[in-house]
Amino acid sequence: MGCSSSKSETTPKPKIEDSGSTTSIIKISNDEMEKAYTTVEDDDDVNPGELEIFRKKSKQFLKGSVESIVKKDIFIIKKESQLQDIAKKLKIVGNLCDVLENKTKQSRMEQYQMQVVDWLCEIKLDELCCRTISNFSKYREKHPDVFEDGSVVIEIVNSCLTVLWSYCEISQTFAVKIARKKDVLEFVKNMLQENHKNMNDKIGTEETTNEVNESTLSYQDPDGDENAEDDGDERSTDVEETVEYNEETDDYEDVEDYEQIEGDEDIEEDEQVEDNEDFEDDEHSEGDEDFENDKQVEGNEDFEDDGQVEEDENVEDEEQVEGDEEVESDENDDTEASCYDKMIKNCQLLLYHISLYEDNVARLRNLKLLPVLSPYMSSEQSDLIALVTVANIVNEKECKIINKECVKSLLQILENCLNSNTGKEGGWSAYQCGLAVRRLARNDQNHKLLLENNVLPLIVKLASDGKSEEQLEGATALRYLAFNKKAKKKIVNDQTLGVVETLKELCKLDNDKIKEESYGALWTLRSDLEKSPVKEYRNIAKDLEKSKSCKAASDGTHIMISYQWDDQELVKDVKKRLTKAGYKVWLDIEEMKGSTLDAMSSAVERSKVVLVFMSRKYKDSRNCRSEAEYAHQTEKSILFVKTKRGYKADGWLGMLLATKLYYEFSEKHPFKETINKLLDAIKTEYSK
Repeated sequence: MGCSSSKSETTPKPKIEDSGSTTSIIKISNDEMEKAYTTVEDDDDVNPGELEIFRKKSKQFLKGSVESIVKKDIFIIKKESQLQDIAKKLKIVGNLCDVLENKTKQSRMEQYQMQVVDWLCEIKLDELCCRTISNFSKYREKHPDVFEDGSVVIEIVNSCLTVLWSYCEISQTFAVKIARKKDVLEFVKNMLQENHKNMNDKIGTEETTNEVNESTLSYQDPDGDENAEDDGDERSTDVEETVEYNEETDDYEDVEDYEQIEGDEDIEEDEQVEDNEDFEDDEHSEGDEDFENDKQVEGNEDFEDDGQVEEDENVEDEEQVEGDEEVESDENDDTEASCYDKMIKNCQLLLYHISLYEDNVARLRNLKLLPVLSPYMSSEQSDLIALVTVANIVNEKECKIINKECVKSLLQILENCLNSNTGKEGGWSAYQCGLAVRRLARNDQNHKLLLENNVLPLIVKLASDGKSEEQLEGATALRYLAFNKKAKKKIVNDQTLGVVETLKELCKLDNDKIKEESYGALWTLRSDLEKSPVKEYRNIAKDLEKSKSCKAASDGTHIMISYQWDDQELVKDVKKRLTKAGYKVWLDIEEMKGSTLDAMSSAVERSKVVLVFMSRKYKDSRNCRSEAEYAHQTEKSILFVKTKRGYKADGWLGMLLATKLYYEFSEKHPFKETINKLLDAIKTEYSK
């Protein structure tokens, strides 16, 4: 059965047609645009008329004024006034995306934001930003004191980073586009890596970082690499070495590292990923004295005693110069630290917003970012940004690097957001925290940590009292946690938690996604609800059994295909060959009726063989997990198909695969070759 991810993960917001396309494009000044921005910023309730005025101003500013700078190379501009003008324009653009938050209807704000993204791309401002960021490293080689100087160039580069991460947050299409900019991502990685030496007092010794890098992390491409080396289309021991499950603790134990898979990855079209580990940190300029020597020392002219001897004058001059140097050095240190820290923060935010979209995960993982990000989870200012970025790209085994204190901080901020009138705390919203919890919960390794920090009441409150987007994150997180044995036990035995009641209420909402996730969580809990000491819960379990109303196409003779929607084209080709060979095939594209899970369970129960099409996205899908585990629970014959080159099953999927054989469709294993092997295996299962 096809398993789709949530809409917020995989579907970009629709492109909005510009209703004001006939508006003449008039250049407006920075000051005029700032005035329009401030008017909106100061208004608690922006009505449609005011919004339309602001929309037109934004379009005029972007397509009339900002467009004039997109072909410029800031590194060859000499006039300070021109650089200041560019910096101001970029700063305004970076702020446009969130000025309407909580000031108008969500739909109006999103429409405006998407229009701004369209205009930004039309004038190719994103290209200016990427080009500037990429070329900054070369500029810095020639100007090593650029951070100390407080140059406007630094302000421009920071604004470019801000523009990119701000609009990556809004548009998946934009984020995917930026993720393909290899030079930009490598610049970000190198900046974050360079900053490690400035964090030594917070993150410990270099040996600690090396230990994380070498013994904790693996780097195989989670979605596969079409040219990666592998040892065949079948294996019997590889996964067994990779994942071990402890039934008593309901947890995964430490296991041997995966073999690193090397090869080509589609970063820039078919361009091979270069090795990023040999970067040498740029030397951070030290010694403010040399910088001060070029500055004129002021304030030495006035002396109280004009008759003072020459020796005294020299001594006093020397003392004053030293004092001025010390003051100016401190000021420059502050400027340097401020500019540098801001750039580090912007680099982190860009990675975070790119990592929000599953389509970008393979590219980020191929950059080998985990050892780069790991130290930031111990930094007071950056720990949550690093945590949620890691949660977005980490696989099951790598979860051991996640900092426990970071998770505690995340849940504390979530609690504060839920108790706040604004729904925010320290720049984080309840929705963002809920998303981070959901991303953590999709890997079973993190369940224990979340449960130990009493996550269930927080998620219940998020799902009960939040906005629709927050409710969806809460329901989805509960569905992930419902797969955990300890969580199940708590949920069905402790009625005061209110998890079951919350899920039942969410099933009544008009939002189909929330209903699907909530019903999915209850369906996962059904066996435990049957044994609950709470009578109401046992009745819910009975209702879940009665709800099976979908009949499959056949009874005990068909092949059911369980897959994630991204593999639909491959699945259709396989189905065609299976049908041609005389088999009846159940595929949700044609057979789905009524409840998704009820249809799935009925299809599994009436199947002879279940084909599981494995990928990272399959492993992370709640529906796919429900299908595969239900097939295992009902003791159906399961055949595993690998759809992505280089992917190795981990977590629950690795445990389910264990030592079984799998069949791979890839360039190394042509379709005809693999389908024939699969047909032979199916024939064997039917003969039993």
